[in-house]
Amino acid sequence: MKSFILSSLAAGALLAVSVAHANTVVVGTADSGSGNEFPFGNTFGNSSALYEQIYNAADFSGPLTIDSLNFYNTQFHFGTEALNTADYSIFLATTNTAIGALTGNAATDDGGSDTLFGNYSLGGTFTTGSALTLAGANYNYDPANGNLLVIMEVTNSQNNGNLYLDALNGDGGTITSRWYTNAVPQGDSFGLVTGFGTASSAAPDIASTCSMLGLGLAALGLSVRRRRTA
Repeated sequence: MKSFILSSLAAGALLAVSVAHANTVVVGTADSGSGNEFPFGNTFGNSSALYEQIYNAADFSGPLTIDSLNFYNTQFHFGTEALNTADYSIFLATTNTAIGALTGNAATDDGGSDTLFGNYSLGGTFTTGSALTLAGANYNYDPANGNLLVIMEVTNSQNNGNLYLDALNGDGGTITSRWYTNAVPQGDSFGLVTGFGTASSAAPDIASTCSMLGLGLAALGLSVRRRRTA
């Protein structure tokens, strides 16, 4: 499986760059034959949108430094797929909010502790079966302090994508949940399967609710590298 890596250091441009880490904690197991389009495939008529997804601290074996977010496309394909053209600002936070209890109110959901992970301008053709990898500023997360929250603020959305990424659709249980602005803002037991790339040198243990993708690097030039799973 190929993955294209987007750097927050080049906000406003769609780039593929190298990634320094080899360890990825993957939270969630994709529902077979399905996926979810929000927010990287479409924002359903909204020019701006908010997407929050929370991950149970129990899915992490200990402290880690997160340097990339990874989203996968293995289950549901149109053949020719495209990312929604939009600007994304992504924040990470440690929170005492429980799974299933997101409100869309940052002061409530993240306790005012969110940290900017990166700014990204996305869009264009997406290779079927690829992984979307967003490299960002290092974020130190300690699960002993609470659950992990990913916040995405989407602006300038063109609603022109059709990409479905691997997801838990209604069966997030105690693993993950989300809150998002659709026609009616709502929270539910859905969530994208998410890989957290870590800059730590020791390979982390994964809880039973997580799955691990074994990754190997293959250099394809100075500015572009592709990564394939074992």
